[in-house]
Amino acid sequence: MDRHAMDSWNELARKDAMWAVLSDEAKVGERWDPEAFFATGVSDVRGVMERLESLGLKPARTRALDFGCGVGRLTRALAPFFDEVVGVDVSDVMLEKARALRPLPKNVVLRHNPASDLSVISRGSLSFALSLIALQHVPEPQALSYIEGICDGLMSGGIAYLQLSTNLDESGDAKWSRDRSWSNRVYRWIRALFVPRPRRMDTHYCRLSKVSEILETKRMRLVAVLPDSSLPKPFVSHVVIIAKQ
Repeated sequence: MDRHAMDSWNELARKDAMWAVLSDEAKVGERWDPEAFFATGVSDVRGVMERLESLGLKPARTRALDFGCGVGRLTRALAPFFDEVVGVDVSDVMLEKARALRPLPKNVVLRHNPASDLSVISRGSLSFALSLIALQHVPEPQALSYIEGICDGLMSGGIAYLQLSTNLDESGDAKWSRDRSWSNRVYRWIRALFVPRPRRMDTHYCRLSKVSEILETKRMRLVAVLPDSSLPKPFVSHVVIIAKQ
C-alpha cells in the first residue's frame, strides 16, 4: 500500500474514525454513538451468515478474517461465530482506536498490514473471510492482489464473502441524481463551515472479469455474484461469494 493511502487513512482515523468506517451524513463530526455504531456490525454479520445459510454454506468455526477491519465494527461481531478472528487494516491508528474504543473479545487479534498483499495471513489458515465497504477504497491492482491473498489464505472448504465496487453507472439518471439546485449547494457550503468534514476516501472499482481470472487461476469455486446497495451512485456494487475447492 502506498504511503499516501496509509497517511490518508491515519488522518481519517484521528479526526473521525467511526465516520470514516461507516459514513453517514448525520454522523459527521464524531456524532456516531459507539453502541449504535457497533450494533450495525452485529446486524451486518448476522445478515451475512443468514445469506450464506440460504445458499447452503456454513463455514467451519476455526478462523475468520475481517479484511479492512478499521475500528473492529465487523471483527467484534464475528467473534461469537469463530474460534479466532483476525482483523487486518492498513491504518495503525485505526487499530489503536479499535483497542481504545472498547475491550476486544479474547478470540480477536488485530494486525497492521501496510503491504500490498496479504502475506500477513498464513496460507490455508482461514475457514472464512469477510470484507464489506473496504475493497472499493483500494485501486484495482491492489484490490486484486488482496483478493489473491484471501484465496491463498482459505483452507479447503473455506468461504469468502467479498463486497466490492465493480463498475460505474454513467447513465443520465445516475449522473444527475444528486440535488444540484442552488439552494442545496448553499446549504452544503454553510453546513461545511460549522461541521468540518474529514478528508474523503478515494473510491475505485474492480472489474468482475478481473476477479474471475483470479478465481480461475486459484481454482476457486464461484458460488454467487449478487447485487449490492452499499455504495451510492454512480458506483455499482456486488457481493462475490467464493469457496476453496
